[in-house]
Amino acid sequence: MTAAAMILLEVNNRIIEETLALKFEN
Repeated sequence: MTAAAMILLEVNNRIIEETLALKFEN
């Protein structure tokens, strides 16, 4: 896997975690 792909996966995971955190707070 390329470094760029790994960075995109990391960013995607953070966005998903933030979204889930917001959903559970509400």
